This record gives sequence, structure tokens and C-alpha cells, in this order.
Amino acid sequence: MPMYLTEFGIQSFPDRISGVPLSTQADYRSLSEFIAYGNKRVKAFSQYLMRDSDPNPPGGSKFSGFESGLRTFGGTKKPAYDGFRLPLVADRYAAGKVRLWGLARPADGRTKVRILYANGGSSRWRTLTTLSTDARGYFSSRRSAPKDRRYRVEWTAADGTTHRGPVTKTRSAP
Repeated sequence: MPMYLTEFGIQSFPDRISGVPLSTQADYRSLSEFIAYGNKRVKAFSQYLMRDSDPNPPGGSKFSGFESGLRTFGGTKKPAYDGFRLPLVADRYAAGKVRLWGLARPADGRTKVRILYANGGSSRWRTLTTLSTDARGYFSSRRSAPKDRRYRVEWTAADGTTHRGPVTKTRSAP
């Protein structure tokens, strides 16, 4: 039976006990999309809202709507905003080896993405490689990598606008 994941969201005010902090929501969002991509039953994966509901609607109670958009009600981008356009997962699958998976959204056919990296606490970003996506904008690659490497993806849309995704930490695959 096909599955349509239609209500993925990013909380503006996550629960301190069971919520995902704003600082890690882009990684969790990307990982969720990667898991869905790998499940052949999933036919669609969509973001629930672009912008949060009014937290104080007339005649309503505080937060009676939804706070699961990529922007706050006031329009400010949440940290996961850029991760929606350019999700990226960096999974360590063996010692010194990482699998990179991601998507350039909304790519219109095959395109190219640049994978950038920074080692340790360095703020200097360098180009690791340029990858070609498939016709839907997805890409995947396996690389050698030190343990403390961080990644981000950069993509230039057809209109010439260059977009850069959020910093993605390498995670240990289960």
C-alpha cells in the first residue's frame, strides 16, 4: 500500500523534553526525507506549512493553530528552512567512509551540486566534489572522510540564484 507523508513540520517552540531543538532540526528533517526516499512505499513527502499559524488568533487560545512551518508567523526563517531546499545526509558507514545523500529542490531535471566541507572547528569551506543529480534532483556519493568533517551542499538554480544548505554533521549510521 502506498504511503503519502503529508504533514512533516518543524516546531517553532519544541518541547524541552521530547522536542527536537531548532539547532538540529535541519539534520532531522534531512534524515527523515532520506529514510522516506529509501522506502519504496513512500510516494510523496511534503512539508506541512511554509509559515506558522498566528500564535494569538482573534478569539482563540495561544498556539491554537500550527507552529510547524519553515518560517515563523512573523516571517523569520527557521534554521531548517535552507535544509528544506537542500536536504543533505552524511552517514558514516565504515571507518573513514561516509555516504552523502541529498536533493536539490526544486531542480527541474538533471543538475549539478557542489559538496563543500570543513574539517574540525575550521570555518574555511572547501569544495569536495561536484555531483550530478538524477532527473528528480537527488544525488548520492560515497567518500573517504575524517571523523570530524562537516558538509553543506551548494546549488545554482536555473535562474542563476545560488543556494547553500545548512551545515550537516557526519552521523554514525545505525
